Amino acid sequence: PAEVSLGAVTATATPVLRRDYEGEYYEILAVNPRAVRLGRMQSGAAPILGTHRSGSASDQVGIVTDARIENGKLITSARLSRRDDVKPIADDLAGRPPPNVSVGHRV
Repeated sequence: PAEVSLGAVTATATPVLRRDYEGEYYEILAVNPRAVRLGRMQSGAAPILGTHRSGSASDQVGIVTDARIENGKLITSARLSRRDDVKPIADDLAGRPPPNVSVGHRV
């Protein structure tokens, strides 16, 4: 399979309504160089997961290849794996912007 590269706005400081067992709250991510590990994201060490699971190597479908902060947005570039099981994901993304993405973060 051909290699697929893509880019996406991965995080902003826009408040997002969340719900949990304690009720509702707004989550606001800090998108600035002190809060984001840009070096890790630029190093190829940050995985792209197909879901929020990361228990096995098959959960990883690619890697982040670059990241930058621009106008309060975290913008990342990524490369998907050439594995056969990732091909349907690559086909879905071919020729159009990626759908909603989620970035791992710590509170």
